Amino acid sequence: MLKVTDKQKTVLIISLTLLVILIIIAVASARRKKSSDVKVFPLPKEEEGDIIIPDEETELNWPELKEKEEEETDGNIEITPENEESFQDTSPEAEVEQHSLSERLAAIEGLSLAHDTGYIFVGDSRFVHMNDVCNISGVENLFVVAKVGEGCTWFSQTALPQIKRIISTGLFSKWKIIICLGVNDLDALDRYIKKYEEIKDNYDISLVSVNPITTYGNLSNAKIEKFNSGIKKLAFPYIDTYRMLMVNGYTTTDGLHYNADTSKKIFNGILLGLQDENPKCLTQNAGNVLDKSSLAKKNSLQKEILAQNKYVPKKPAASSAPVSAPSAPAPKKEETPEPEPAQPEESGPPVNENGEIDQDYLDALYGIKRDEDGNPIEEPESGGQEEEHREEEEHREEEEHREEEEHREEEE
Repeated sequence: MLKVTDKQKTVLIISLTLLVILIIIAVASARRKKSSDVKVFPLPKEEEGDIIIPDEETELNWPELKEKEEEETDGNIEITPENEESFQDTSPEAEVEQHSLSERLAAIEGLSLAHDTGYIFVGDSRFVHMNDVCNISGVENLFVVAKVGEGCTWFSQTALPQIKRIISTGLFSKWKIIICLGVNDLDALDRYIKKYEEIKDNYDISLVSVNPITTYGNLSNAKIEKFNSGIKKLAFPYIDTYRMLMVNGYTTTDGLHYNADTSKKIFNGILLGLQDENPKCLTQNAGNVLDKSSLAKKNSLQKEILAQNKYVPKKPAASSAPVSAPSAPAPKKEETPEPEPAQPEESGPPVNENGEIDQDYLDALYGIKRDEDGNPIEEPESGGQEEEHREEEEHREEEEHREEEEHREEEE
């Protein structure tokens, strides 16, 4: 029988210990490398490997990234180290989800939505930006109904009539509506639920989660998650792009809106959600089902709806400085009113020289105040005003519903 001396045992233990340490170092290095490479959605091959979320060991070439981003978006979104913020969940559970998600996204690369169904994307400024990046409205069977800064009231009063008008064209026998609203009025959850319940029997609807922010005024991801948990309970298919972004990473340009790469991620995440509902909705060759006349009709209607939903700046109120009365009445002169400058029919949000939506406009839209350094100042929420606003909106909707009922009874 072979005997092992104490010296041999010591050497063996030291060797095994060193081997375990080397294995641990190798695994940690592989994980670090994997977590830094977050751009896994289908993109042009020359962009593969770009790092969107920097860590302490990564130095980004900002001028090069900015040049690429402007080429992708025609300069609509500016990427600078001052305003870009990123986030990614790097927990072990998220890494497993990321791997599975990457495989699924690779599998749908090159696929598109089958043309036997018309799809209507309904949303706010985030969908406006996503359409700018992905050209959704330029696809034969896809429509976009979206407007900057809007929410539940706009959806009820403007978007729904536009949706009805699109469907009434009869361009497709089946229609799917994808809705992503709520970031502008997270306190209106009850009104959203009420409206969605009212229309659930009339449309085939999928609800998309309100997606995360980095830092923006009084908004928070905790509030967004609370809103999402509310709409997730409804009897609609739910596409959780919020979780997808938390796992795979996302980048904002101002804390609220996304850069081009993240907008592409969201669109691809929606495609995956639709595929979960109907595995046959994505196809390699969608083909063309609209004839020349129908396609012209589609494009004309889409152009008209996009123009209707562009933001038109309100005229500033005239200043009323106090004027002292004259001692004696002055003779009246006929005043010729100055002609008002013609307003363009398709006026969009104010933009800066780089083509992006003006930051002052966005701050005013979302009630953001900034200090001298340009940092957002958080203010306590005025619950009483929000409650009063909610009651006014509910009262107006009840009045509209009652008038519709009376009109329907008169017609019958």
